[in-house]
Amino acid sequence: MRAPDSGLTVFPDVAADVQLIDLAWNRIAEVPAWVAGLAALEELRLDGNGVRRLPDLSGLTALRALHLDGNELTAFPACPPALETLFLYGNRVGALPGHLPAKLRHLAAGSNGLTEVPGSLWKLTGLESLNLAENALTHVPPAIGGLSRLRMLDLGHNRLTEIPPEIGDLPLTDYLYLSDNGSPGCPARSGGWTGWPTSTSPTTAWSACRTRSVPWPRWWSCGSTTTAWRRSRRRSAAFPGCASCTSRATG
Repeated sequence: MRAPDSGLTVFPDVAADVQLIDLAWNRIAEVPAWVAGLAALEELRLDGNGVRRLPDLSGLTALRALHLDGNELTAFPACPPALETLFLYGNRVGALPGHLPAKLRHLAAGSNGLTEVPGSLWKLTGLESLNLAENALTHVPPAIGGLSRLRMLDLGHNRLTEIPPEIGDLPLTDYLYLSDNGSPGCPARSGGWTGWPTSTSPTTAWSACRTRSVPWPRWWSCGSTTTAWRRSRRRSAAFPGCASCTSRATG
């Protein structure tokens, strides 16, 4: 059942055996309790509505993807057990469920005002993307190093004052963003990160890593005022704020 951006203000009736419901970008504020009984439902899209609360969806054993970005949720009930994708970006959820599904592969919970996340998050060895940007996190534990399949990590715009060195052990082949935190130190080791340079002569990256000297890859960008590491395959013409940027960029 697909009806995105259709001007709907109430959740429409659907067949009992529906597998997909796409009601993104409408104006639906309430999700009726009977949705929790749709046993065949595999994907539910409610992005960009005005949803304020959800029924308990933990009984939806077939549900694999739940898209709830850009709503007005202040709480999130227990997760369906087989959930693989959970998008909650841009709500007001104060806390994530203490138990997260073991099969979760993609989690976006940025811009919610989170001050902490449950310990179960760091045990999700199948997690491939994690977005916790624009929250109020002050700490990321060394246990993050156990997310051995993580390809994308966004921890930008939090209140982190230190980056655990275990981040350097993650694959992160797609994206790493740590901008606008409390001038955290760069990871002390590279582990299996194939893009990390192997030079034994470290360069102090003044603005991207203010508290530690590390080898500096040519294909990372260096901002003059923020801690931003964006994976890129091209060379930068200049690295503002770094004493030897020009020679590294052109050498």
